[in-house]
Amino acid sequence: MGQVKNMAWDSASKFLSQIEDDLISLKITKSEALTKMQDSNEMLSLEGINSKSDAEEWVDNIHFQYNLVETANA
Repeated sequence: MGQVKNMAWDSASKFLSQIEDDLISLKITKSEALTKMQDSNEMLSLEGINSKSDAEEWVDNIHFQYNLVETANA
């Protein structure tokens, strides 16, 4: 059982890393990131994301940490 959990955790970590990279490079917007997270089958709870508000906080933290600003056209 431990191996399955580790695989799920690694997969969730990689998924979130990709979303973070896409946010930082402005390839996706906050809204798109949240939609991807919501539609995902990843076990995001292993990374501490247990609700929509947790996901919003995670995305907002990335925007704050990297001082990202989305344009109205993004």
